[in-house]
Amino acid sequence: MFKLTKNLPRNADLQSTAVTSKPTAFFDSREQAVEWLAEQVGFTVAQCLTNLPWAYRRAAKKIHPDVSGKTNDDFLKLQNAKEILDR
Repeated sequence: MFKLTKNLPRNADLQSTAVTSKPTAFFDSREQAVEWLAEQVGFTVAQCLTNLPWAYRRAAKKIHPDVSGKTNDDFLKLQNAKEILDR
């Protein structure tokens, strides 16, 4: 049998150390978000606006950290762009 050498923290201790801040907003406007998305996908702004879900999926496949090896910041930027464009 294994013996625990340290006392495990209680749930209250875990909640006090949890990060509660929201991710940074990368874009100030809808225009900035769609221009960035169009640049990532390689199409015009009009093409991205007419088929937004398709453009998002294509960019997600290209930018996802598990696929591209890029940092998580690019994917967070994509999520922020989608959040702004879905409003």
